[in-house]
Amino acid sequence: MKKQHESDLSFLQSIIRKVLAWLSFPGMLRMDEFGRKVGFNDEQTKTLIGGKPIKFYSKTYRK
Repeated sequence: MKKQHESDLSFLQSIIRKVLAWLSFPGMLRMDEFGRKVGFNDEQTKTLIGGKPIKFYSKTYRK
């Protein structure tokens, strides 16, 4: 049982390493969390992750 667990764990770790290597921006995996922290709603975050511009208005950046 322990041997099977170690084999499964090794397999999953190799998959994670490959995914991170394929992504040009590994932090993209956590962009949904970052989007919520800076005030984006789910739809804005999804659009941003998709590589499209979002409309965002903030009094902080208002001129």
